[in-house]
Amino acid sequence: MIWTRHLSWPRRTGIALAACLTATGVFAADAAMPSCVTATPEQRIERCSEMLSRGPGDPPSDQAIAYVNRGRVSLLQGELDRAFEDLNEAIRLDPENAPAFAFRADVYQRHGAYEHAWADLDQAIRLDPDLALAYALRGQIYADQGKLDDALADLNEAVHLDPTSADAYAFRAVVHEATGRASRAMADAEAALAREPDHRQAAEVKERVRTELASRTRSKLATAKVTKSHAKPYGRVIDGFVPAEVGRLSISVSGDRNP
Repeated sequence: MIWTRHLSWPRRTGIALAACLTATGVFAADAAMPSCVTATPEQRIERCSEMLSRGPGDPPSDQAIAYVNRGRVSLLQGELDRAFEDLNEAIRLDPENAPAFAFRADVYQRHGAYEHAWADLDQAIRLDPDLALAYALRGQIYADQGKLDDALADLNEAVHLDPTSADAYAFRAVVHEATGRASRAMADAEAALAREPDHRQAAEVKERVRTELASRTRSKLATAKVTKSHAKPYGRVIDGFVPAEVGRLSISVSGDRNP
């Protein structure tokens, strides 16, 4: 199975992995800016921009969170330059903001700047070793480079750290599918759909794997039918009893073999 045939990461379908996969509490902020963090994507840009327009009165860490959340929406919308600007500003304001580094790594990898992406992901993990997003993104880079075992290890860690994430399961399903682990791919796709019934990528993986498994079943049945049709029973029929076949051989009850 060719990896690139089934590789359908969000950056190739217009949905940003980094904008979808988040761990609970990663973007928690104080009461001054809840709408910037929890609003719908469209509202988030407007409300984060309103907060940032107030100037430097808010703590730098809060301003950084606003930039990160606005940058996340820009990633979701494919506005990479705008996202990059916001994430750079977030890092300038708060160099300890691990998600800012992880999201900027996503921008870098979409441009093929893998060295910069690696550096940002390493920094994100140093700052927050439990950040599932960083492991998922690193797993994506490994997969892009054909290092599927390393990709699987990082995606396993992402699922472990954030078992509620439909994306982590869906992307691990892609790796399982690419490495021929159909049953595991199906299990992960179904786990993703259980968490997010409308998850497009999980549904696509599930359908491909179901088709593949059905094809295998038909092939096995056809092979078994051909084998049976060529089998010849041996042994004399006595009182209507025919010795049971084992493959193409059977044990005669008595007497000579009857071809």
